[in-house]
Amino acid sequence: MLEVLQNFEKIILDFPPILLILAGSICLSVGLLVWLGGMRWRIFTAIVFGVVAGLISISFVTENMVFVFIFPSCLVMLSILIFKRRTLVLIGGVITTLVILFSLATPASAGTPDHSAMKPPAVIDDGTNLDGIVSQITSQSGVMGGKISTVIGDLSPMAIGVAASSGSLVMGIGFFLHRVVSAATCAALGTALIYVGMILLLVNKGSMPAQNICRKPVFYQTVAICMLFFGTFVGRLVCPLRKKKINTIKEEYGVEK
Repeated sequence: MLEVLQNFEKIILDFPPILLILAGSICLSVGLLVWLGGMRWRIFTAIVFGVVAGLISISFVTENMVFVFIFPSCLVMLSILIFKRRTLVLIGGVITTLVILFSLATPASAGTPDHSAMKPPAVIDDGTNLDGIVSQITSQSGVMGGKISTVIGDLSPMAIGVAASSGSLVMGIGFFLHRVVSAATCAALGTALIYVGMILLLVNKGSMPAQNICRKPVFYQTVAICMLFFGTFVGRLVCPLRKKKINTIKEEYGVEK
């Protein structure tokens, strides 16, 4: 997973500075909302996941990119209509599967970036039009998609089976403890967006945050785990039991309303 993060950093070096600032600010802001308040705005959180999934999906294609971007969001909306509050449980299973897939990826499959080829973010002159920027983003996204495909393609069937089984287990637990799993899903998605947002903003400043993360993986992984637990705890607090359910519990214990 760390090698994929380094490749991501290498690719975004070629993005326009204004795009890095804008995308980083959006990721950071949305990440904070989802991390601590995702349980309060569950539909918003689910849509955020659909948008993120769409952005990742378009890096694997070169045609019909609009359709590929919209399709995951439509799946999320359909899931909201069918599963309602348990949609976040399904998303949690998907996130678990992806995290384990990339965690099991070997450095060889993920690819080690050539640090000598890294350079400061490209400066876009005043003559650069929107089409040029979009073309540049599309090209770089295709490179990232190819690297992700290599990572997944080189994994053994056993590793893929373990990842899929883990995701299914999370979904199974979530249908019994959906509030806890949903809160953990919001915390995980929010934490990931915060990390991505910080990387985008720091790369624009000429820093190499992914390399720093790879130098101290235990520290940053510990921080991420702490953020996950804290976000899950806060998520359970900001989304209390519904009044009707509280009254039912009070009736069962003979407590006056």
